[in-house]
Amino acid sequence: MIDIRLRHKYAIAAAGLAIGFLSAPAGAQAQNGPAAVIATYQAGLLATMKRAKTLGYTGRYKMLTPVVRKAFDLPYLARRAAGRRWRSFSAPQRVRYAKAFASLSISSHATRFKGFSGEGFRTMGVDDPGRGYRLVRTEVVRPKAKNVKVAYLMQKRGGRWKIIDVFLKGTISEVATRRSEFTAILRDKGVDTLIRKIEHTVARAGSS
Repeated sequence: MIDIRLRHKYAIAAAGLAIGFLSAPAGAQAQNGPAAVIATYQAGLLATMKRAKTLGYTGRYKMLTPVVRKAFDLPYLARRAAGRRWRSFSAPQRVRYAKAFASLSISSHATRFKGFSGEGFRTMGVDDPGRGYRLVRTEVVRPKAKNVKVAYLMQKRGGRWKIIDVFLKGTISEVATRRSEFTAILRDKGVDTLIRKIEHTVARAGSS
């Protein structure tokens, strides 16, 4: 059995390690720009991690739910992770899969962000690659380990900037990694099996 959570724990952990917003250009955080969305996301993670032990998994899941939903375009990410096979899903399967995917994303955050040991987060810059995208380049600052580069690809959705991919070490796409795993399951077992595997992963995290 493929453990979805374990296969992605490094990408997800880097995407949101406990974050103190150490520095960022003043203009980058203005209003509701891409960097401001990331800063809000990071602040929510930091607040949760500082209370992680008291909250427990269930409390962290509850606290992080609005943080993750506000920062990420989860329905879009779910479709991209499913790849071209999304078109073959029935309407009920799409609803159940999207719900399971969102739960997995939140659960992964709640599982990983279970303590705080002085980590920080530094914004290195915001790039404009064209076609309406923005790439927020950041660095996870770790007191006792090498810093990790993480970049967030963002696009406006309904008038608000949303995260539509995360790149670990600047190049490893979380969406591509998920799609690779999901495609294998969809090809060999079908969408219903994929949904059950995702739901099982979330349930197991909540009971551990």
